[in-house]
Amino acid sequence: MWEFSLACNNKNKHILEYINNCFCGDLPDCILTTFADKHFTYLLFASDDSISKICKSKIKKCISTYIIDVYKYEYFTKKILKNQTLINQAYIKALTLYDVDTDMALIDSMLELNIQFYIDSFIHFKLKDLERMWQELCELITSNINYLNRDMMIDVMRQFIATFDSSVTTLKIIIEKDGFVLYRIENNKQPVKLKDKAPAIDIVNYAMLTNPKNIEIYGNINDNFSMISLLKSLYDDKVNVIH
Repeated sequence: MWEFSLACNNKNKHILEYINNCFCGDLPDCILTTFADKHFTYLLFASDDSISKICKSKIKKCISTYIIDVYKYEYFTKKILKNQTLINQAYIKALTLYDVDTDMALIDSMLELNIQFYIDSFIHFKLKDLERMWQELCELITSNINYLNRDMMIDVMRQFIATFDSSVTTLKIIIEKDGFVLYRIENNKQPVKLKDKAPAIDIVNYAMLTNPKNIEIYGNINDNFSMISLLKSLYDDKVNVIH
């Protein structure tokens, strides 16, 4: 039996929640559970030895994805973003995808998963060289951001999206009063719920990362014009608004 635990300070347990959601569903033969003590929260993994390498690889990918999807985005937002409009937030998200293969390779090379791994300590102490690279890019962006208009931002985002393979067949977005519900649909299979009560920026972010072949939007369109307009600008006729 292979066993492993991810740990983090209780105030950062959202990191483990992200990784848990990222990991779940892909490896049904791996058992996951959580518990917490006075200071730390733990995410425990257990599987047969025969799939331990697959589990470790998936855990590494989930950690790397969190660092890019959340930590790097927050880093760029603090360094660059002053006007928190939806398109500005989406533009910063697109910029975090710049040279993402290099980021992922560097993170993966530093990850050594033994019996227990403290993820927030790793982020705080091990990413300094990576952050220096990000800082250089942030300074370049900041010096030019005042010259950008909406069309230029859209063009940059479309260029980034074009570099990603489509990893989702259809995204189904349901508009509700307290946020958006997001589903992934693959071929003729049952929809899989990805997010509930999500803000608009999370929906746009997920769309950019997965580059879906189709996007279906249901609900009150008028009150959500900015998000729908942005998705249409990025994906053209792939977006189907269903009244």
